[in-house]
Amino acid sequence: MQIRISRAAWIAGLTLFITAVCAIFWLCVALFSAIIMMPYVDPSLEWGALSETLNRGIGSILIGGRFHFTRKLQLLYSALEAFFMEFGLHMLVSLFLIFVAININMLNTKLSGNIVAFAFVLFDFCFYGLGMPYAVYYFSPVSLCNLNMLDAYNTTVFPSVTYAFALLGSLNVLLIAGARIQARKIEIA
Repeated sequence: MQIRISRAAWIAGLTLFITAVCAIFWLCVALFSAIIMMPYVDPSLEWGALSETLNRGIGSILIGGRFHFTRKLQLLYSALEAFFMEFGLHMLVSLFLIFVAININMLNTKLSGNIVAFAFVLFDFCFYGLGMPYAVYYFSPVSLCNLNMLDAYNTTVFPSVTYAFALLGSLNVLLIAGARIQARKIEIA
């Protein structure tokens, strides 16, 4: 039995499904992180003593961790603000990578879209911490999901938080529109 739907409805359903899966994934990451850290921190909406201790320089080096909440970030935002901004940025970057893969995979039958999406991630990880020129942060969507790389007050050469949300949101809208246009050319069973 086959159910016929329009291509617009198919893309809308695909978009909603992918968005829901991304939200569930990042909420699970946050939940599991909270569960793992539960014995070490007190429940609070502020930065815990453990996170402040670990981010005072040598603490993160000793345990070999790379923390996303640096001391600068703790001074700029409350823990809840930082969580929601990171959650939103990670959602937008995840959607961007998925829609890049979908759009490229619609053009041909190979999985080249997955390779291109992986290249975005690999590019960021290869050059993170090696002193990338600041201009790269304006064009690397994966770098934009790190609040430490964004300028909260527009006083440095790094991209602002508003720029990150606007760029990632507009890229996602363009990729969804591109998927809608490409869906006209494919057969949907």
